[in-house]
Amino acid sequence: MRKIGRVYRVNISGRMLVFLFLFALAYIVFSVLIINRYLDLYFANKELNEKIEQITGALGKFRVQSTVLNQYHRLVNELSKTDQKKTAETTAGKIDQAAQVASAAPSESNPPLDSPHPEPVSAPMENLIVDVEKINLDPEPDNKALRFQFNLNNLQADANKSVSGYWFLMVVNATANPPVTIVYPEVEFKKDRPTDYKKGAQFNIRKGKIVQGRFDKLTAANAFKQAWVYVYSDDGLLLLKKMLPAKSG
Repeated sequence: MRKIGRVYRVNISGRMLVFLFLFALAYIVFSVLIINRYLDLYFANKELNEKIEQITGALGKFRVQSTVLNQYHRLVNELSKTDQKKTAETTAGKIDQAAQVASAAPSESNPPLDSPHPEPVSAPMENLIVDVEKINLDPEPDNKALRFQFNLNNLQADANKSVSGYWFLMVVNATANPPVTIVYPEVEFKKDRPTDYKKGAQFNIRKGKIVQGRFDKLTAANAFKQAWVYVYSDDGLLLLKKMLPAKSG
């Protein structure tokens, strides 16, 4: 005869069943919300990482373009300086040639370079990159000082190109015996050239400027009627040597 196993019974009240049902339902709802939140954060993080990669790539391209642009500007500046230097060298060469031709011709109106008032030597106008004009020489009432003013112009066709260097003004009292010359800024001239061109008055112009100054401690300031302007490049090349008809007032 077979033995029959025992059967255990558990008495669960209806309230307990309702509680378990509500707990299971709340657990399922909470789990679904958590999973949805996780998925939202996951995809948002993935999208953010993609944007970061795109921004990083764009930043890398920008750095490369910035480097190329800086190198381009540096190259343009170097080419501009080289072009300006070649133009100045060409102008200086033609001025020196003209000076040699002028000094070789025997003429009473063409004194040697050591003369305090040599004849003007100018390159052809189409080769000049600077020019001066409209000089005024105004002696003070006590006749012991001389104020001056002239226009310094940039003749380059490219309006974006500036020109810089040094200038000197030499005024001459041709009535004195021997003639008297004074230079602004004060520097010694030998063989019609300053001993140190960097002691001249510096300039840097894009279009033009009005230059003003004053000679002091003179006697008979009103006797200085002749004016010469010398313009040198930053490298010491003679860009212009010109005598101007001086005006008073």
